[in-house]
Amino acid sequence: MNAIDMKIIVLVFFGLLAGSCAFGTRHVTLSYPPKADMESTTASDAVASVLEPGLRRAIILFQFKDLRLNKSRIGDVQNAYGTKTADVVAENNVTEWLNNAIIIGLEEAGYNVIKREEISNTKSIPVLKGEILRVYVTAYFTYEAEVSIAAELEIDNKLIMFKSYNGKGGAGMNWAMTADSAGESLSLALADAIRKLVNDINNMNLDLELKNK
Repeated sequence: MNAIDMKIIVLVFFGLLAGSCAFGTRHVTLSYPPKADMESTTASDAVASVLEPGLRRAIILFQFKDLRLNKSRIGDVQNAYGTKTADVVAENNVTEWLNNAIIIGLEEAGYNVIKREEISNTKSIPVLKGEILRVYVTAYFTYEAEVSIAAELEIDNKLIMFKSYNGKGGAGMNWAMTADSAGESLSLALADAIRKLVNDINNMNLDLELKNK
């Protein structure tokens, strides 16, 4: 049996398997950080050696607002022909998932994140706010997830940064789309978007006030 014959057999097997599992809503419990990231060194390890003990750079977070039309649907299931056959829905709150992930990303980068409701005087402290534009996952041969957000940073009500961020991620090959792999793909996509956001904030070279953690 040559390589071409083997490839055909694999594709046929994949088609049969995918077709048999293409129906039925996938219920995903979103989590963060991605399992892949948890197994590697976090950014906080590098930050710890730079900042003084107990001091971190302060930033205020306004909860990102969810602008998606369908708040629970986060993807679709496809059959072997690429036709959508079922929905992927979130079992938990997408807004909370995303905002908590932003907090984790900022804290790992050395920021003391202050929630808007926990402070009355925001003078001279950067304020981060934004919107959730897209949270979606699908799978054909491989998992493909996308998370898009719009973020703005301001100080003393003056806008100093406004930018959209698009993160992508995938949990590998798709043999029969599972809720766990769909969730991991979305977590990877979100991590990708947050890394880009945090990197831009770091590159602003702001004179951020140090606050006790």
